[in-house]
Formats: sequence, structure tokens, C-alpha cells
Amino acid sequence: MKILYIAYSCSPNNGTEDKLGWYIPSGMASDNEVWIITKPDDKEDIDQYIRENSLNINVLYCDIPNIYKSLFNGAFYPARQGVWIKKIIPTVKWVCLENKIDIIHQVNPVEFRSIGNFGVFGIPFVCGPIGGGEYMPKDVISYAKGNLDKEAIRAFANSFYKAKFKVTGRIKNCRKLLFANVETRDYLIPEKYRNHYDVITELGIVLENHDSNIKLNDRAIFISAGRLIYRKGFSLLLDAVRLIPQEFDFIVYIIGVGPLFEKLQKIVKNDTCLSSRVKLLGYVQHTKMKDYYSCANYLVMPSLRETTGSVVLEALERGIPVITVKKFGALNLLNDSNSIMYEYIDGLSPAEVLADAMIKGIKKKDEFSREKIIESSMEFSFDRKCALYEKMYKSILDGDALEGSHE
Repeated sequence: MKILYIAYSCSPNNGTEDKLGWYIPSGMASDNEVWIITKPDDKEDIDQYIRENSLNINVLYCDIPNIYKSLFNGAFYPARQGVWIKKIIPTVKWVCLENKIDIIHQVNPVEFRSIGNFGVFGIPFVCGPIGGGEYMPKDVISYAKGNLDKEAIRAFANSFYKAKFKVTGRIKNCRKLLFANVETRDYLIPEKYRNHYDVITELGIVLENHDSNIKLNDRAIFISAGRLIYRKGFSLLLDAVRLIPQEFDFIVYIIGVGPLFEKLQKIVKNDTCLSSRVKLLGYVQHTKMKDYYSCANYLVMPSLRETTGSVVLEALERGIPVITVKKFGALNLLNDSNSIMYEYIDGLSPAEVLADAMIKGIKKKDEFSREKIIESSMEFSFDRKCALYEKMYKSILDGDALEGSHE
């Protein structure tokens, strides 16, 4: 097959979305002719990887004027992605015509507002998995205090793009549209058509050997990692820690940087209940994270809203069970054998619910099998994902997988 991949983020060395943009196309290149269109930010790493691994893959780099990079930062970064998606349309058309492409697959941006208009060239267009349609449960909205304007702007933008895509037929033009979580699927797709759309994780792992025979301490160790911003729920985590009785021996390591670092650090320092139980470590190099994963009993992801959460799969591939809310894309990865999932309950605060889940974790910290968790995580390897996509593409070209036909 001749496959063209659209990957705004693409690198063998960077974070989750970059790896998604690289390891899917490069994995498919062994048995297919593959083209990638991406931005030039990581050109040096990509070109070096191609040389060192003798890959037969065609990469085209497309950039946007610097003025858009200056204008669209922070909360407005998705607009920069949207500009890039529009900018590459002539390049996509040219590649398709010159090389008689069989399939176009946009693997990222994962944000649904960036679905490209690539289903109009008479070539089957696959998009996703996509997210971005998830919202904070009302139970935790108080933890977004001071940022409700951002949530309102996001809700308005989502509504605008949902209406725009309905009018323009953007979703209907996708031969196959994949979703990263049920919340985004249910937001965009009318109920009677939802069972026609697959919900699969957008995440993947590069298979490595991880030691499952690690001697853990008697003291329970929780790690929580991510950018320190309001929607990641670190304030909720601190409230939960306060509620856990002193009889339980544990420590929480919070790993990451962001605008809330100093605020959280001050809260922990000035609260005797927290100062002995919570340590903010700041930035930790990705290569050093294995040292913290190796000694941890659990990863806690207290996010208020999340497409999936890359730290979930990072923990699972190292055999670490996860504590998180029973929502969002993590449901594609988690079950009773590798996690403790909690649900918000009327009559209990979110902090009480999370504290109960952590107490449960302390009590059963020796019951999870790291070896079995590592083994089950292999289901989400990029090799497996490539095999799934290979089968999907062939099904499409054989005339199956006809989605996007609803009004």
C-alpha cells in the first residue's frame, strides 16, 4: 500500500504525541510505501534516525509563518495546529497525485478541532484516534476556580467546531474516524450512530525490557507526574492526602513543572500534614523517571479532565498499577488487574473519594503483579497498533469500514 501520514508532532525522541507521529508511519514502512508530512521542528532527529536505521520512508517538512507561532501560544496553541493543517493542503494534494496514494491517515494532532479537510481528494481518509470532547465532571469544577474562563472559551470553541464540521461535512468525509475516549465520540456523534465508531487509545509504547522483580519498601509510595496546571488535579490530590489518617504510612512524589509549582510548594511547606507526606521534585529528565517508577507502588492521576494521560501507559509498561477516576481515555487501558479506579459519589467530596482509593491502595499494595501488568501493557505496543492499522486499511480498500454516512 501507499500511505500518506499527516503528523503535526513527529519525533522518535520526544513525548507521547511525537512518538505516535513517528512510530506508526515508521512501523508501517517495512511493508508499505510511506510518506509523512510534518513540521520541521524535529527534522534533525528524524533524518538521523532514518540514516541510522536505513529506513525507506519519505518525509516532507512544512512550516507556517512565524507570526502565527507568535500569536498562538499557551491556551491558543491549538489554533497554531489549525493553521498548519490548512497550510499543508496543497502539499497533501500534490503527494497524492504524484504517488497515487491509497490511504491518508492523520494521526495527530489528537485534538478533534484539528481534523483536516483531507477527505475530499477521492482517497480514503482515516483520522485519529482523536480526543478533546471531554469535559470536567461537575463534581470537580470547584478545582478549576480562577480558570473557569478558560473552560468557557474551550467549550465555546468546541461548540463552534462541532457546528462547523456538521455544516461542512468534515466528519462525514472521514472514511474511518477513531476516538481516544467515549466522551469525545459521544460529543460529536449522534447516539444512534455511536456503535459504528471505534474507541481505542491514541497511546503506544516502544517495547523495552523492564525489571519486574523489584523489592519495594514497607512504606507505600505514590508518584504523580505531569505539567503542574489546574486541570491535572494536583490540588485535589493534596486535599485527598490531608484526609488520609496518620496511621497509614506513605509518601507522594509529585513530578513536573508548571505555573502552579510555587503555589503547590508553598501549600505543602506550610501544612504539617502535607510536608511529611508530599515531596515536589520539579523537573525530572525522562531517562531518570525510571528510578521513581522502579520504587513506586502506584501512579496517581487525579486529572479533572484528560484525553487519556500518557503517564498511565508509562506506568503500566513498568508494572505500576494506576489510581485514577473511572472516566476518559484511561478506560481503554485499565481494569481491575492493573488499577484502582474511583467514581465520584453524591454525598462525598472528590477528595474523600480519592483518599478512599489511596487507602485501598495502601492496604492492597502487595496484591498487584508487576510482571502481569508489564505483560498486559504489550497489547498497546506500536507493533500491535501497526498490525491493527494494516488490517484496517486493507478492510477500507476492500470496501468495508464505511463510516461518516450520517447526517
